[in-house]
Amino acid sequence: MDTGQNTSDTLENSADGMWRRSLESRRDRLALLTSGPDSVLVYWEWTKTKADFFRKGSFSQEILITVFDAVSGAQACQFRRGWDGLRFYFKPPQRGLYYRAELAVFSASGETHCRLESNTVFVPRGAEGQ
Repeated sequence: MDTGQNTSDTLENSADGMWRRSLESRRDRLALLTSGPDSVLVYWEWTKTKADFFRKGSFSQEILITVFDAVSGAQACQFRRGWDGLRFYFKPPQRGLYYRAELAVFSASGETHCRLESNTVFVPRGAEGQ
């Protein structure tokens, strides 16, 4: 029975299809999104060209994400992740602050190749007792 649904549309709108599109974005980008006082989402996308550099081994397979207090500039925390992980959540070190992040990409020889900067987000203090 024909459902009238295009199979390629279904694949492209699936979680796997969205993940593949994140590896072929129009631009490299890094974003932070708050999910409440105890959770911040770090999300990044790569252009097809940049993803191909990772796949070919021109870049290290690991990226470094550093989170900063956006007001003072002090480093708040740091994470190493696989380049194709594309996202993870972390618990902010302190509530009631503004945070921003930087993502560093390293060449296979260990030199910093590029940096991405995120937007700034506010992590709410939350309700008393939380």
